[in-house]
Amino acid sequence: MREVAERLNVTSLVVEHRIECIQTVADEVIFLYDGKVHVHEPVDAFFSTEEPVLKGFLGL
Repeated sequence: MREVAERLNVTSLVVEHRIECIQTVADEVIFLYDGKVHVHEPVDAFFSTEEPVLKGFLGL
């Protein structure tokens, strides 16, 4: 997916719950909680968060 997006110079929006897939395809992550944007960060910051709700989702 990433290779195609780079070759065609397009942006993709992917809705995903699988952690492995997020790590592979995302540059940025938006995490929704209670119907609202709770976290919007680059993928590296997303996976090194100290935010309690997000840590619970990630199993950290």
